[in-house]
Amino acid sequence: MSNTTSKFLPPFAPQQTVPTTTAKLSLEYFPPEVLALVLHQIPDFDSLKSLVFSSPKFYYVYCRVRQEVLSSLLKRQYGDLLDIADGITAVRSKGLWLNFHEEEAIALLDAWRRKEEIQDYAKNAPRPRWIQLEPTQWHQKILPLDLSDTEKPRFMRGLCRLQIFFNIFGIREQCWFDKSPALEEENDWHLHTDYENHTLFWDIMFPWECEELGCVWSYLTDKYKPISKEIATDLRNLVPNIECHLHWQSMSEEERPKRNTFVDVECYEAEYDGYFEILMSVGLGFLYRVLNADRLLRRNLVIANSAFYSEDIAIPQWCSCWVNKRPRIPLNQHDILEFEQLWSTLPSHEQPNIGWKVSWLVSHTPRRRLYWSFKENRERCKDWDWGYALWDEERLEGWGEDWKATLFEPSAE
Repeated sequence: MSNTTSKFLPPFAPQQTVPTTTAKLSLEYFPPEVLALVLHQIPDFDSLKSLVFSSPKFYYVYCRVRQEVLSSLLKRQYGDLLDIADGITAVRSKGLWLNFHEEEAIALLDAWRRKEEIQDYAKNAPRPRWIQLEPTQWHQKILPLDLSDTEKPRFMRGLCRLQIFFNIFGIREQCWFDKSPALEEENDWHLHTDYENHTLFWDIMFPWECEELGCVWSYLTDKYKPISKEIATDLRNLVPNIECHLHWQSMSEEERPKRNTFVDVECYEAEYDGYFEILMSVGLGFLYRVLNADRLLRRNLVIANSAFYSEDIAIPQWCSCWVNKRPRIPLNQHDILEFEQLWSTLPSHEQPNIGWKVSWLVSHTPRRRLYWSFKENRERCKDWDWGYALWDEERLEGWGEDWKATLFEPSAE
């Protein structure tokens, strides 16, 4: 056997020879180069993990080619669904809450898996208001949707950037059994204003990407509404004869939230929007845990994280801030001539959809700057509820001719 060192991988020590009595050749007896090629062909993360931990030799080879293997696996699994840079940023921003020091970014995506979220949206997409169907008919006759190759990346882009925003600007989760973080953990440095903080995030996106994010935020926020009703019902059933709405003192020790939390049942029954914005600002991982927790734990998690509210973390407060007449950075994305010609050079899933163009652009000449082509009176958050910035023109046309008229209607108050 040659002792020449491989140019691809150093030899694995100690070298093993195939026993003459072995009837079937084991994979781990192959040279490291072959094992690396095998790792590159694994179709999913679970199988890769099982193989890597099946033997020391596979683990050794994996450590040598880890970056290339994971990169190729991501591309095979997600393709054009996800900009890998967005996904990596969403991972690295975990733990980097703006007001606290964190020495290491936790390299883990939240518990939700990205493809599962697309499937969830396809199965539960909100009904546009002009479609005259009962909710049950919408779910039975129309859903699930077969999302196109441009609709999926729009949803994924909004989802990842929403998580990045919550990781950095959102609220830290409050444990119902623990104390709040000590004040000395906060940063001893601050950016000058909330405006300055948020422009660091919003100004890097095209304006229609802000609306994509808003549509995803609206869809996920709605998942808290039935939980709100459930909590209000449970609290009233626990103490039906108590007139005071601050019920936690009247509960048994087993049923009481472990923190002296302000529990206002009327707020939950009224479904105040602020409560849902607070809960969403804790992040998508928190939403996943709430949706999958048992009834009592779900109630305690929601109550413990519903007490704080600030417009600094409200998506509706900031998401459409680009419509204000102010310079944006970088200007090449927003203060440009012949912007529609520029957009036509982008991949289809990176261009604004027809819904956004109809909603936001006024009649303009080719030489008019994008900066001055926005509608002045477009209402903030309008049409997020049915995901107007996510859908292709073919889908909107297939849903009927009223979609354009709906975009021009004033919001129902």
